[in-house]
Amino acid sequence: MDFEQIFTWYFWAYKATPMQGSTMLNMAIVFVAAILLGIIIRMLSNNSRYTSLQKGQLRVFVQPLITFGFLELLFLWMHYERVPYFSRRISFLFIFIAMIYWVALRGRQAYKILPEKYSNHTNTNDRDKYLPHNGQAS
Repeated sequence: MDFEQIFTWYFWAYKATPMQGSTMLNMAIVFVAAILLGIIIRMLSNNSRYTSLQKGQLRVFVQPLITFGFLELLFLWMHYERVPYFSRRISFLFIFIAMIYWVALRGRQAYKILPEKYSNHTNTNDRDKYLPHNGQAS
């Protein structure tokens, strides 16, 4: 393969030549693996040995993985069927970049925002023992 053509706009946006069967199979395997990874992570997060923070950190990545897998499989099928505008290589690239961005945002949420949220969470029993009950002063 001539790698110079990868850096041209024509390769990504206009060239509608079909991919080789082995390339499409490898891409399909990667996309199905992303879906399966999302399902496995979701199943692991239901385990009772994890704290609620750890469960939240795991579940953050489920939706992007499954969405990415299904969307890319859809676009791979469109490429196979040569659907105009949706079968271009640039659609794979845009969805891949969007998925990386989405996972980065969700990763930030999982490892920065959620721990801060749980660290500021106070136990209501500890707080309520210092407050008067039923409007009565102690």
